[in-house]
Amino acid sequence: LLVLGARAERAPHDVEGIYVDMMTDIRTSETERFELPEGFEAQAFLHGQLGIGPLVRGRFVVEFDARIADEIRARKIHPQQKIATSPDGRVRVSLPLVSTEAAIRFVLSFGDAARIVDPPELVTEIAERLARAAQRYP
Repeated sequence: LLVLGARAERAPHDVEGIYVDMMTDIRTSETERFELPEGFEAQAFLHGQLGIGPLVRGRFVVEFDARIADEIRARKIHPQQKIATSPDGRVRVSLPLVSTEAAIRFVLSFGDAARIVDPPELVTEIAERLARAAQRYP
């Protein structure tokens, strides 16, 4: 269970998700209330496997092998996804980059059937992580 909110010391639009089981100082009140910011819509911050937060970080592109192309084309990963198929059957999907961690977990969930191709800094990050992981298997 996740609570979506903004910390008191931050701007109201600086929304984050906090897992309830990670909260340590919780109390209920029948008299204290909070006001939702004008125009706040939770759906604008919830992006499924791509993370929680506003869509302000650009996009990332993932290339999927032809062997899973049908599965990828059939999935609605995000409402703002863009899909292109190459003549050899590979599929490229452009997705909003909400969270670097979530993007990396998403791509790694497909094993060797997927790779990030853009942006370069995300390509470097995932390559470094995979190299560290490979070192754990002599």
